[in-house]
Amino acid sequence: MKCCGFRKGVVPFLVTFLLGIFIAGFFVSFSSTSGEIESNIDQSEASYLKQENLRLKRENRKLKRKRHVHSDVIHLVPPPPPPPALIAPIPPEAPVAAQ
Repeated sequence: MKCCGFRKGVVPFLVTFLLGIFIAGFFVSFSSTSGEIESNIDQSEASYLKQENLRLKRENRKLKRKRHVHSDVIHLVPPPPPPPALIAPIPPEAPVAAQ
């Protein structure tokens, strides 16, 4: 009995999964592309990219330090005033003179 439930649940899933992989194979290459990428980038371009990456890291650290130094100034600035009311307030009624 348990075997029949297994067949009804798992086998259709596996068949559908394998069919999906088969169909996807027509549109997507499943081979490893790391070799193709390494052969397309020559040594001078790779060293240029490494140097640019290091420069950007240094610049990022510098900007973070600069932001950290000026973070105390933010607390010294008072908050902005509240926005004006969208509708005019209703004026109070004038007192009625006693007769």
